Amino acid sequence: MSRILPRALIVATVFLLISSSQALAASLSLSPASKSVENGDSFAVNVVLDTDADSVDAVDIILNFDSDKLEYSSASYSTLFTNTITPSVSGEQIILRATSPTAVTQGGTFATITFQATGTGTAPVNFDFTSGDTTDSNVAYQGEDLLASTSNGSYTIIALGLGSDASSSPTPTPTTVSEAMPETGVLTPTLIVLLVGVSLIGLPLVWTIRR
Repeated sequence: MSRILPRALIVATVFLLISSSQALAASLSLSPASKSVENGDSFAVNVVLDTDADSVDAVDIILNFDSDKLEYSSASYSTLFTNTITPSVSGEQIILRATSPTAVTQGGTFATITFQATGTGTAPVNFDFTSGDTTDSNVAYQGEDLLASTSNGSYTIIALGLGSDASSSPTPTPTTVSEAMPETGVLTPTLIVLLVGVSLIGLPLVWTIRR
């Protein structure tokens, strides 16, 4: 009897550890996780749910974004969950919530958020998530939080007109330079004309002296 009890405790402990690791298997991520856009452009970010084939019946998502560089435009849910709550924005937080009367085991795009770039630099978009905290982002089944991890996004906003095409150096336009005529080419004819002129002026004077 004394040998059976420790074995039973070991089996029970292993079972609990396995069950615990399976329970915290769901994850949330943003797609694309990174992107370069021009200031003033609008772009979409998908919130992706991975259930790891576990049953899920409720999702609460809180996303933090930089309002100096991003402006929230809209959000729409996919068809993963039947009951959705209208997306809301509070300061620099976007809140998305949905439930299902039946268990959801299929993952995929949970919602799509559209931002407009309003500044330049790096604009992070992060899940508000702390493991074990039920007041932030959660993926749950029958009241138990299953969310194990999140993957955030980071988006680079560049000044208008400085896209990848504009960053390449333009082809320089050839410039035609006129070559100056060498000085000898101008001076020689001038000297010849001058000498001829002097000779013509001096001939009458010489003729008068001889007479």
